[in-house]
Amino acid sequence: MDVDASRLLPVACTLGPDDGAARLDRWKQLYDEYGAGRDAEPDLVTLRFRDVADVATQLGELVVAERECCGFLDWRVDAEAGEVVVLIGGTEEALASLPLGR
Repeated sequence: MDVDASRLLPVACTLGPDDGAARLDRWKQLYDEYGAGRDAEPDLVTLRFRDVADVATQLGELVVAERECCGFLDWRVDAEAGEVVVLIGGTEEALASLPLGR
């Protein structure tokens, strides 16, 4: 049986309250300035951003940081037709704990 190991990790962010708030502020700032939409499915949240300035670089840095503290989710950054797309996969329970995409 092929099981995604990230789905077996506990749903718990390892950031402290101050670091977590600062990280969330960074996501919110990027989304407020460059956000182009979001979609939610039972096992996937998609955040879309306009592909301008250094948005792809900033999102890439955020995703690397998120992988370290929220390993129970699958974080990816892709490019699609003038947009930078952040794909966040996980169980419904794990995605429900995520303040970014719901």
